[in-house]
Amino acid sequence: MIVKDLLEKEKFQYLRVLNQNADLNRTISTVESTESPDVSAYISRNTLLVMTGMAFQDEPLLMCSFLEELDKRECAGVAIKLGRFLDYLDDCVLETADRLGIPLLQIPMDVTLGKVYHEILSYIWNNQNDQLLNALNAQQKITTLILHGSSLKSIINNMTAILGTPVMIVDMWGKVQDYGYSYSQADREKTLCLVEKLLKEDQLESDAAYTCEEQEICCCIYPIKGLGRNTNYMVIKDFDPGKAEDQMLVMEQVIMALEIYFYRELYMKYNQIKSREEFLTILLEQIDERSWDERQVLAIGKGHGIRSMPEYRVVLLELDKEERQPFQPNRFSSREEYFILAYEWIREFLEEKDDRSILIFPEESQFRYVLLIQGEQEGMEDIYEKIYRYLRDRFKKEIRIAQGGIFSDILKIRGSYREAQSSLFDGQPNEKYPYLYSYRPKNFKELFKFIPEREKEEMCTYMLKELAFPENLMQEELRKTLYTYLFCGKNIAQTAETLSLHRNTIKYRVKKCEDILGVQLSDDMDSFRIQLALVLAEEAKETEERMERNQS
Repeated sequence: MIVKDLLEKEKFQYLRVLNQNADLNRTISTVESTESPDVSAYISRNTLLVMTGMAFQDEPLLMCSFLEELDKRECAGVAIKLGRFLDYLDDCVLETADRLGIPLLQIPMDVTLGKVYHEILSYIWNNQNDQLLNALNAQQKITTLILHGSSLKSIINNMTAILGTPVMIVDMWGKVQDYGYSYSQADREKTLCLVEKLLKEDQLESDAAYTCEEQEICCCIYPIKGLGRNTNYMVIKDFDPGKAEDQMLVMEQVIMALEIYFYRELYMKYNQIKSREEFLTILLEQIDERSWDERQVLAIGKGHGIRSMPEYRVVLLELDKEERQPFQPNRFSSREEYFILAYEWIREFLEEKDDRSILIFPEESQFRYVLLIQGEQEGMEDIYEKIYRYLRDRFKKEIRIAQGGIFSDILKIRGSYREAQSSLFDGQPNEKYPYLYSYRPKNFKELFKFIPEREKEEMCTYMLKELAFPENLMQEELRKTLYTYLFCGKNIAQTAETLSLHRNTIKYRVKKCEDILGVQLSDDMDSFRIQLALVLAEEAKETEERMERNQS
């Protein structure tokens, strides 16, 4: 309650304000009565002090110092009974009170201090009890609506009625969730522009309410906290918490109820996206096992947005690469909240394109999302950029985006999925977008890098005989000629030019190699096996030389 509200009550109209510039918006929380001049160091904040001024008789400067100390304690005001010890207040006292804004209230001679003290204190207590009762009733009403599964619209309309002013809910992305019946479209547009601006400037990240008193819009924005951050905001138009203390307890209870509502909504969203992950898993497994044909995939996937298109591509969006804790479906934390909210925003963002050619599926076990791009899509880099920046700006975390190859058959999306997986580990980064990786085809060495060195040496010796690891100059020259011949596409002329030898020499050496190896290099399969063995033998040689250098 503020001083102005107290003075407007009929039972307290006997109190008269003595100073012209009194701040009547000061809050009164309690009443104390004392005549001690050093009480200023002990009184509580927002206290209305009742006194006769006996200690300041003929001491106006002392009273000025007393007011200075009271102001430091955020005193609500001083109610003083004139006529007993002080007949009037000195001009310096009134000037000091005006300068500080402390209300000086005169108590009539026929009213006792005890009456003033008890009546005001009783009124404050009754008022506080009413506030508490109103707050509990408001919480019970909103909680009952939530438990009965009422819509957000119904909840907000009830809040509008309780608070007596327009109410709107805006999420962390700047999107209107719903609004009360009295919030006009023009005011909603102005408010939304303000909220979007504040979100962009990170001014709504704290737990405190934000009050705006601009000419265009006057409102208060209350954060609704999720598990790890503010996920929604309640905007109350024409509401100033500093001037509506009687409503603050109601506000606290309503916000607490809304936090429960949005926590329930988080679980509902999770159940919805879980079914899409299950479909993705079944789809990839059935395609991989060739259990479904194209007609079946299109029929079963129709409900999830899969369509017949000339081409398909899988793209992976990985979150929190460094965190490998499993997703906790039965015990949500800020991490699970992040996964669900980011998924919802990406889904809505893609649906706004209105062509439904880009589908999103969650992969909670890997803490990432799978995008299925259907048909040729232009400007995908711009879409990746917007997704990357929005998630980074809202959650302050980096993401990685990996593209698989393009396939013309829906039954081959498993291949694109695997390529996207490979891109996350060793893909080719984009020069312009460093968070974007594309599939890089593997060479022979990368394909066999996990085979033990001993097994590779045994295979090379079996395939190449003494040419695997030459022990004399003759074997070295034959091996070199064989290697060049195969990598020149078995072209005699090109091989001779590369090695600066006569073509007849090349023909002789090739025939000699065929005799040693017991194969016909004209056979494509034999020449492929020999070529592969030569690559592995070359790699083994390089590994041995590298180890020798390291030892030296």
